[in-house]
Amino acid sequence: MFSIKDWTICKVTDIYCQNFYVHIMKKLLTIILSLLPLLLNAQTFHLLIFADTESHAISDAAKSAKTYFQYSFANKIRQNYGYNVNVVAPVRFDISSIESSIMALQTSADDVIFFYFMGHGFNCVNSYEQYPALYTNGSKMWLKDIYNSFQIKRYKTLI
Repeated sequence: MFSIKDWTICKVTDIYCQNFYVHIMKKLLTIILSLLPLLLNAQTFHLLIFADTESHAISDAAKSAKTYFQYSFANKIRQNYGYNVNVVAPVRFDISSIESSIMALQTSADDVIFFYFMGHGFNCVNSYEQYPALYTNGSKMWLKDIYNSFQIKRYKTLI
């Protein structure tokens, strides 16, 4: 059985660290937004947001990020690029919410899918897995498996 206590995890309890992570995230999103017109001509921008708002270590930063994506980021996409925006932000932070949200996603060939996860994760030393696992409420899901679940969807760009 995997235990989060078995891994050394950087705790983001300091308000300075939380603000720093949110600041960096906003800068990266600004860069992504500036590149969107060059990369795509989408009908719908699907924004999937999974944030661990219950974790004592990252809850404040996760809440800020989730709010930013749901409102500010989504509105920038609508206003600046004219895309329809489909925001998916489940309340429950677990593997089944991620899987069911991806499966329920109705996409077309010109759509953009933006997957955002803010929670804990880990890499296993000496593992055959090249990509990290995402950790939610005692369960793990490999990032590669999430990517593979998107492969049955039609889309133009996956971010």
